Amino acid sequence: MEQSNQKEELLLSHQKEDFQPVIEAIDDWQGIFEIALDTAAQLLPPEQFPATDLQASLAEMCNLLRDVLSQCKLQER
Repeated sequence: MEQSNQKEELLLSHQKEDFQPVIEAIDDWQGIFEIALDTAAQLLPPEQFPATDLQASLAEMCNLLRDVLSQCKLQER
């Protein structure tokens, strides 16, 4: 129950912020990390560098961050 209240308070405290620049920065950083992952995958064998798994994790993390920040913006309206 207390954790739920903390999440709600945190959400309310950020409702008036504009997260669009942060979302755009996430897009930029995701692109940079994807290039780095591709480069590392060319230099290391798959046994040492699981690029596919890392790319999937990166995509999931970035999508989650975008979704959370977008929801904060939507709830503001």
